[in-house]
Amino acid sequence: MQSNRTQFENRAIIAIAALGVALSLLDLLSIMPGAAAKFTPLMIGVVLLYLVAQRSQLDGLKFILRRLQRVTDDLKADSRRNHRQQIASQPSAGKKNVASRPETYREIKWKGLTFRSHSELKIARSLDHAGVLFLSSCKVRLKTEHGRQSREVDFLVCHKGRWAILEVDGPHHSAAADGWRDGRFQEHGIQVFRFDAKRCYQQPRQVVQEFLSRLDNIPLVAANGSKEVFVVEFLDPKDVERQGSS
Repeated sequence: MQSNRTQFENRAIIAIAALGVALSLLDLLSIMPGAAAKFTPLMIGVVLLYLVAQRSQLDGLKFILRRLQRVTDDLKADSRRNHRQQIASQPSAGKKNVASRPETYREIKWKGLTFRSHSELKIARSLDHAGVLFLSSCKVRLKTEHGRQSREVDFLVCHKGRWAILEVDGPHHSAAADGWRDGRFQEHGIQVFRFDAKRCYQQPRQVVQEFLSRLDNIPLVAANGSKEVFVVEFLDPKDVERQGSS
């Protein structure tokens, strides 16, 4: 129906244009003098009105199409945003929800161990190079001001029968809170030695040597809590012979 209407309008315009040309020729040939001057402006006005009406319809159609495109784009954006929110709210199977971790959370893997900073990694390598038995990033249960809770220590080291904790203090280190916690370990005979993270990163071997030197100066503790005392007695060989003969 629309196509037939368009064809009719096009034919009408052609007919009006042809009539205007014919009137102009008749006027020029003096067959109908003055006809062109009378009817040509009228026909031109009709054509112009038609074109203006067509242009208005086209502009209106373009406006409607632009509005529809905006609505479609908004719907697509909302759909993508909802999809991302659904993915973020659903943790992957077999994995921890990474979105719930703090921004400072780190996992640096080395030899099956996990570290929170490269300073800790360098200390671990130096302890390993020294052949020392150690545990890293291990959880412990101890009494706190809020009851028994779990805490994490950087390194729990055993050297020559002595146990001690080596802590790598980063920028978030709290002297008051960590000092209180260190006191709880000392109640159980475990000393805590703290080193600045920057020094641990720049001088890991020197830090480990200093730590082991301090650890060597800690007296061994017996199971009953008393310090073990080793007595070495040097006997004269003659005394040994007399004791054997008697």
